[in-house]
Amino acid sequence: DAQFHFDTKNAFGTDQFYQDYTEIDGTIGQFGYYVYYDHRQREGFRENSDYHVNNGSAKLVYDVSSDSRFILTIDAYNEDHGEPGGLTAIPAPGAALYQVDRNVTTRFFDRFRLQRYYGVLEYQKIFSEHTELDIKAFGGYLSRYSKRQRGGGLARRIVRRLSQRGHGEQRKPLERPGRARGRHRHQRRRDAAAH
Repeated sequence: DAQFHFDTKNAFGTDQFYQDYTEIDGTIGQFGYYVYYDHRQREGFRENSDYHVNNGSAKLVYDVSSDSRFILTIDAYNEDHGEPGGLTAIPAPGAALYQVDRNVTTRFFDRFRLQRYYGVLEYQKIFSEHTELDIKAFGGYLSRYSKRQRGGGLARRIVRRLSQRGHGEQRKPLERPGRARGRHRHQRRRDAAAH
């Protein structure tokens, strides 16, 4: 058995920044595991520039015998962040200039959210040095949401008024599951004839 291992790292910073990364791994008899979790968040130095990210994965391995095993892998990810809008260095009517105020926000209600979950169950069987079987069943879920205010690029005062007429869009594609694969390596033997 591999010894149980635990590790965690945490960081703090300005604008309420916080990050945590934690992982564990080890084996118990025929069972092996590895899990990690990563979290990041920050309010940002501009209005509507906050973000929150969660990411994790777990891998479990079960040795049925010396030549076959099951592997289960699960991945999860989600994020939510604001989009404060772009700045410019070129003067124009109503433009938000970086050299005037790099902290200014031109989009107060733009948001982006993403959720992604994916899992794989795999069976591996080794028949010989040259032949093995690999069967996988997998599936996933993805949700992408984007909210955009109308009237981008206008002055801060105008954007605040128009932003209430914003719109959102959401997409949810799915992954089709299943795959089986076999592999056999054929080795040719060459007879060397002495002349």
